[in-house]
Amino acid sequence: MKKVWKFLSRNVFDGVLLLLFGVAAVGLFIVEINIIDTTKREESLFRALEFFIALILGWLLQKIALKEEFIRSLKDYAISAYRRISDIQKSVERFRSEIIQIRQTYPSDKIHELDVLAVLGDEMKNTVLSSSYDWADIIGDELKKLEQFQEIETEMRAISSQKPVEPDSDTSRRLLELKKELNKIRSDIPVLIQSSFPEQFDDFHRDERISTIVVDHYLSMIKSQSAIYLITNFFGDISEEEINLIRKGAPYMIMEDRAPFMQAALSLHNSSGEMLGEIINPFESSGVYNIDFVYTLMDLISQAFGWEGRGPGLIKLPDSEFIEPSSPKGNFSIRVPINFDMLVKG
Repeated sequence: MKKVWKFLSRNVFDGVLLLLFGVAAVGLFIVEINIIDTTKREESLFRALEFFIALILGWLLQKIALKEEFIRSLKDYAISAYRRISDIQKSVERFRSEIIQIRQTYPSDKIHELDVLAVLGDEMKNTVLSSSYDWADIIGDELKKLEQFQEIETEMRAISSQKPVEPDSDTSRRLLELKKELNKIRSDIPVLIQSSFPEQFDDFHRDERISTIVVDHYLSMIKSQSAIYLITNFFGDISEEEINLIRKGAPYMIMEDRAPFMQAALSLHNSSGEMLGEIINPFESSGVYNIDFVYTLMDLISQAFGWEGRGPGLIKLPDSEFIEPSSPKGNFSIRVPINFDMLVKG
């Protein structure tokens, strides 16, 4: 119904003319059949009027069809352009994510160099967002549905992050309702726009996979620095006293957590087993699902230290050490030494 209303609003003038000439054609036909005897002149007049009305009706119909075809083509072009803009946005987010990663180990006297790059990254992000808004008049409905999709996704994430969800509970039923609504909205979004954002909640119902983005990043880090750096969220600002306690907790341990309807997560613990925070997936903006990040990181570390299997419980990270926190507040890094040659041989 909404599409019909939009069609009528776009062609209101042509539609009125079409209606008027249609009524004129019907009226002319009624007059013609009610006249019993017509002269040749009157018959010629009727034929001329019929031809003129048919010509106008044909022209109006063709005009509407061409306009709709132009709008459809423009919409297809806009969707394609939006997808390319989204690809650029992902690259920008990956660039900003890399800056955050490098910042953890960058010399403090040169940190201003990264600040300049971070500002450039923010400017590029704003430019990309501005470019996407330029197409709002053409694909406004699709963008609204995309916004609804993201709002529901955010609600699912908020529910899932609060506590483990028990089967057959009100929370699990709410998540299923949101998932159905999410699928319904997704079916109304063009495929090209669907491909512009990751399906964040696929990790609720699919098996984990190795992520080449995660592997390439950490292998490059191990090759150049003989270690990987794990960014950890402390769940709040860190005081000096807490920093000292975290520093004394080395070597650290990690534990994989995967509860029903919960995203896969890695928690960081000190040598006494006390939880210090959650290891952040820095590749989320690049489209790497949390479940794939956890699986790939655990697989990489298990190869590095020769673990047999990945059972539940705390797993020690040999010689791991604390790195002073930087921006943003509440995050700190753990350095885990890994020998590249031993990893490749393994």
